Amino acid sequence: MNLKRSHGVLNILGWGIFIIMGAIVARYFKDWDPFWFNFHASVQSLGFVLGLIGVITGLILNNQLHVDFNLHKALGIIILVLACLQVLTWNLDLFLGKLTRHLDHGSTALNRSNLNETTIRPIKITKPQIIVVQS
Repeated sequence: MNLKRSHGVLNILGWGIFIIMGAIVARYFKDWDPFWFNFHASVQSLGFVLGLIGVITGLILNNQLHVDFNLHKALGIIILVLACLQVLTWNLDLFLGKLTRHLDHGSTALNRSNLNETTIRPIKITKPQIIVVQS
């Protein structure tokens, strides 16, 4: 039963406290410029690692207990997958940012701005103009 307690404590600390604390710091403390990002990244990383270890202990515990926790296990795996996707997209954004600094800024910045124009900003629909042709 010690593994069961470890699973709960690791997941509560990882997903329930550190991830949320990092998100709160990123949202409300951007005025503390160098500190907020370092604290945010450190706390989020710690929360992710603790949550990952918690999920691993949960999978080990699932094999030992032979109890049916399908919904609990599915939710845990969904949370882990979403967290992994967030970490990967954040690292991909950092990589693309570094890549664009090393490439020609003109064409790369233009391509990224075109992508942002088409994906992020809404499409503006204008009223059609009526052209009257007199003969």
